[in-house]
Amino acid sequence: MNGTGGPAARTGCVAHAALAHSVEAAEVIGTLTENAELANDQALVFHVDGNYRSKILRNLASSTSDAYYLKGYSMWNPSVTFEARRWSLTAFVDNVFNVKGINSIASLTPDVANRQRSIFISRPITAGLRFNVKFGKDAG
Repeated sequence: MNGTGGPAARTGCVAHAALAHSVEAAEVIGTLTENAELANDQALVFHVDGNYRSKILRNLASSTSDAYYLKGYSMWNPSVTFEARRWSLTAFVDNVFNVKGINSIASLTPDVANRQRSIFISRPITAGLRFNVKFGKDAG
């Protein structure tokens, strides 16, 4: 924020992607952030991040059960933040398309034949507001 006033200006764009690949599955993660400066040292920050997981072959019950392909999916999390000198307000939506996917499978017991598993599913669509305040001499 430079405090020059006037209409909002495009000040920057950052994007990156990481690719993790194994024989079983692929995962891609990406982020895009756009800043728009406003008057009086204020700014709007537009942000979106997402990830993609390819289909994967898994057995959900135990190592002796049949294996199934779990569908691939992508999840997107947009937000917009209004930033002032001493405070900010963010409106966000996590899992904006309410995608249902399995995030991970964890073994609870070491016994291979009778293995118990925990299956972690994606969180449903979640929206909210986040308010931050800066305190102290560095607050502006």
